[in-house]
Amino acid sequence: MLKFFNYFLFLILFPLSTMSYAHSPELHEQDGSMPHKEYKASGIVKSINQREMLIKHEPIKELSWPEMEMVFKISEQISLSELKDIKVGDFIKFMFYEKNDEYIITALREHPIKK
Repeated sequence: MLKFFNYFLFLILFPLSTMSYAHSPELHEQDGSMPHKEYKASGIVKSINQREMLIKHEPIKELSWPEMEMVFKISEQISLSELKDIKVGDFIKFMFYEKNDEYIITALREHPIKK
């Protein structure tokens, strides 16, 4: 009887656990591959071109990264019109993930508090 109860419980709970994983706000599928963990960060834009930004970001505790300058690619899901108001020297908040040793920004916005 206990074996049946455990099996029944598994059948009910397993689909619920996979649904919450699939809808996690920090995980996104890119190019049909496995989901990537996204991280929040903020920093000052040092240079920008159409699909890359050099950012001096603040420490990212979740990754144990100190403050540093690094290049981030800009995801194709961000339109160039969304980038037109971002300028060198702007303080921004952004979300990114890592794939194949590249860091890809998936969302960003200027943050007016720090300049």
